[in-house]
Amino acid sequence: MAATQVATFEAISQTNNLNSKAISGLSAQQIEAMTDGELAEVVRIASDRLVHLKRADYLDRQTLKTLAFLARRYCQGQSRTCR
Repeated sequence: MAATQVATFEAISQTNNLNSKAISGLSAQQIEAMTDGELAEVVRIASDRLVHLKRADYLDRQTLKTLAFLARRYCQGQSRTCR
């Protein structure tokens, strides 16, 4: 099941549709299965609105995962406010 979810994330990122809406829909399993580079990309996209975190790729994996979960929560809140 995790492989299918990861494939979905890869498909989203390859079509350049990785945005706040896509991030808000990521499951915990998808975030856990992401590579460090993918986590950094999620953090970078969501953090553009929060902080200027340009060097996310240099953070350790645990920090990246924590920030990715926070990014998802932030994007979920954004999608609720924009309705």
